[in-house]
Amino acid sequence: PSVDGDENNMLGAITSPSGALGSCLGWGPGTAGTSLKQAAAAASMMDWAEENGAAGRSAESLNDCLSGWFDSLDALDQENFAEAWPLIESSAQRILEDPEAEAAVLADAGVEEAPTCSKEDWDAFAGAMNAVVPAPQQ
Repeated sequence: PSVDGDENNMLGAITSPSGALGSCLGWGPGTAGTSLKQAAAAASMMDWAEENGAAGRSAESLNDCLSGWFDSLDALDQENFAEAWPLIESSAQRILEDPEAEAAVLADAGVEEAPTCSKEDWDAFAGAMNAVVPAPQQ
């Protein structure tokens, strides 16, 4: 359910995703430690989605926030993120489906607390991110 008009009054302003998404840059498929980096990035994004109540936000406000961040990146970082995003998204799905099974990977990745993001918050975030990020070049 969207709360558009009173969204900022009820949920507060959306915080900048720069910190949460910064861990998603500078690596990608085939990079050493990819599985740990994608788990850490997924956890960071899941925390941001939960902290910002992504499921209670309008798709437009999430899209504006995430596209603003993505558009601020240089072309190389945009391409790098587009390549890493599918890995991060699949890692987040694994965390949502079986957090206990992913606990060891998260610990190895330096994540001190497993994300408590709801499926609804993640789905809202991932839906907005999928609308912003172009498919990686093959």
